[in-house]
Amino acid sequence: WLDAWDRAALEAVVAAEPLSIPRAIIFESPGNMVGIALLMAAVLPLAMRAGRPVIVSNMLLGYAMGAAAFWVGWGLWSRERPDLVLDGVAAPGLHSFPSGHMVHVTLLYGYLAYLWCRASRSPLERILAVLLCAAWITLVALSRLVLGTHWPSDVIAGTLLGLLVAASLAVAHRQAERS
Repeated sequence: WLDAWDRAALEAVVAAEPLSIPRAIIFESPGNMVGIALLMAAVLPLAMRAGRPVIVSNMLLGYAMGAAAFWVGWGLWSRERPDLVLDGVAAPGLHSFPSGHMVHVTLLYGYLAYLWCRASRSPLERILAVLLCAAWITLVALSRLVLGTHWPSDVIAGTLLGLLVAASLAVAHRQAERS
């Protein structure tokens, strides 16, 4: 039943055309290796300079945990990528389930949104941080689907794994601050 749902959901997303292919390529970039490396290259030196070793260690630990999560998924489920969009030209030869892009985007940007919410006293600013993070994650998710690089369940599973790791980082951050 999941295969049938995935196929129907992916066909519906592609038919709705929420993004053009060129825009999808741009919006999926924050989740690829270059995008994540740029994020880390921006955040880690700033956190080190500000004397925030917990942020540095959590970002590095989160990245490693995210990579471990999707590599384990790829090892357990040797799922093929879809070939419904452009005959699968954008789908790499790697396994599909779960989406590594979504794991990393959700956990890293989710953790940064958590930090922003902790630093802000304004409820409106906190809402803005959460909405921006959710919009960013949604754009990356739609991009992965529009490009046909993942099935919808891959994207959902990757997002859920990313949320789990982001929540773990938030708990670890609080514990480190207390001690």
